[in-house]
Amino acid sequence: MKFMQILSFFISLTVIAFGSMAYANAQDWQKTDEAKLRLVLANQEQDDENLVYKALLQIELSEDWYSYWRFAGDAGLPLSMTPTEDSGIEAITIKWPIPKRHEAYDMVSFIYEENINIPVDIQLKADFQDNESYTGRINAFFMVCNMVCVPQDFTLDLTGFDAQDQQAINENTALLKLAERDLPHKGKLSALEINTAVLSKDTLVLAVRANSSLEHAQVFVDAGDAAIFTAMPEIMPLDTESTATHALIKIKAMDGVEDLNADLSGQTIHVVIENGNKAIQRDFTF
Repeated sequence: MKFMQILSFFISLTVIAFGSMAYANAQDWQKTDEAKLRLVLANQEQDDENLVYKALLQIELSEDWYSYWRFAGDAGLPLSMTPTEDSGIEAITIKWPIPKRHEAYDMVSFIYEENINIPVDIQLKADFQDNESYTGRINAFFMVCNMVCVPQDFTLDLTGFDAQDQQAINENTALLKLAERDLPHKGKLSALEINTAVLSKDTLVLAVRANSSLEHAQVFVDAGDAAIFTAMPEIMPLDTESTATHALIKIKAMDGVEDLNADLSGQTIHVVIENGNKAIQRDFTF
């Protein structure tokens, strides 16, 4: 279902099949006509037996181009970062900033524009620092669009933390802290909370509390391939005696869904709500 939407979208926009490719040291800027990218190291932490590099992926898009959130929407492809088998990297965790809602060609996408700073955790194998055969190589892929869509394919070679200049590390740490402010808070805030999430036949319903009006709240739902939620949220304020604002937020699944409870049984969805300058994420398993 989702694949067919992406395919038809790319065909209708005359996708450039071969895209743009670049290769260099991770901390050097790599450039294509549509974007430039680099990965900088900011810190390192010990996690059980593995060392974790705290890094920042910086992407700068050319004017009027945009890329995609973790769930692209009706069409598009999000960023992926895949270590090669000989990289010495155990796992990579991308921490997604809050996107924007974008409507074009009768489809809805969740996008990033201009400059994007994405915090990344890179978990290394236990012998990464001692094994010289490891390449530290990461393949970064994402799609950018502007009338046409162009795949962006970058190869990044991660160097050891000890090889980094201390002044650069300090600057990167400051940049990472700034980028982390754009991440949704996991859990609840005193000013914003998702209390519950329930499913009807074709709708996700959220019970939300806030310290201000929810009239212009934005909602982003990542349910993977199990369901697609791109409809405009319906916000229904509730009358309560509380001084806080309480509301039900309904998001209808795409046309053709027969039973959300069956489609999402055993699945975890990621829900992000942005209200004013506050944003939170809560995960629900059904």
